[in-house]
Amino acid sequence: MFLLRQNERAHSLTWYKMAGRKALAKTPHFILKRWDTMNYWMGEGIFDSLQAALWAEGLRNFTGEPDLFCWEPESRKWFFAEAKGKDRLTQSERLWFDVCTQMLGPLADIRVYRVTPDRY
Repeated sequence: MFLLRQNERAHSLTWYKMAGRKALAKTPHFILKRWDTMNYWMGEGIFDSLQAALWAEGLRNFTGEPDLFCWEPESRKWFFAEAKGKDRLTQSERLWFDVCTQMLGPLADIRVYRVTPDRY
């Protein structure tokens, strides 16, 4: 989050449970606030359509979800970011990415960052 903010001027949020069920009484208020933020930056109806597509594929809560939802206030662009060290994408992450890409087409922007420690 810090590096994206510093290097790309991107704001971000995490733990957004996009494939959670909004109608469930146990959905915490902070998750609903995150969904409102995502809906604002994605544009009318895009959030709801992607969420419905994730549910239709059987994804729930955090399963496969990228680490961050990011937006650049000046350009109004948004994207998902996944950070990886030595590990690779999991099967559920690949499914989530595929659903997103199929649903959003050219609007889908999922960036995978290889995070390595600085060496001095």
